[in-house]
Amino acid sequence: MAQKIWAALEPERIEVDAGGPPAAVTVAVQNTGETVDHLSLEVEGLEPSWYTAPTTVVQLFPAERGQAPIQFQVPRRADIRSGSYPFRVKVRSRVDPAEVATAQGVLEIRPQQAYRFDVMPKKVIWRRGRFRATVQNIGTADVEMQLQGKDPEALCRFKFRSERPRVVPGGDVRVPFTVKPRRGGLVGEP
Repeated sequence: MAQKIWAALEPERIEVDAGGPPAAVTVAVQNTGETVDHLSLEVEGLEPSWYTAPTTVVQLFPAERGQAPIQFQVPRRADIRSGSYPFRVKVRSRVDPAEVATAQGVLEIRPQQAYRFDVMPKKVIWRRGRFRATVQNIGTADVEMQLQGKDPEALCRFKFRSERPRVVPGGDVRVPFTVKPRRGGLVGEP
């Protein structure tokens, strides 16, 4: 039995930024059957909040071609990671619901490295200060930090429990560290 529907994506690979502007693919369809048909589209393999597919059906005469756009706009959320996400568009015949054509595509979410950094407490008056650096990953890719401390006069030593923390998207890491003067304390007025 000959296929009565043909479908293809243009382009087959699309790149987006989480939280960025929408991007579109075009689904090209053709009725290769001998009767007028109404074709519906559905997307599989992606979260429904990542795309907008046409809700109307495409009506095609025999041998007629048509097209429909699918808009992709991935929200920026802590659980969304960069990477390749394969998906499939199914085009189904209303005349014969068992008749389905598929087109494969890949949605590529580009990596975004973004983080927030904070140190608590802000100030310590003592011979040794105990602090905590917090790194929160608000991007879509892993972030590996290189922590180091400096003071303008180079009078202090900084010691981090971990100098190279890795933070996954949506995660945070707290790194304790101490700050001590390089020389012993002085006697007298501050």
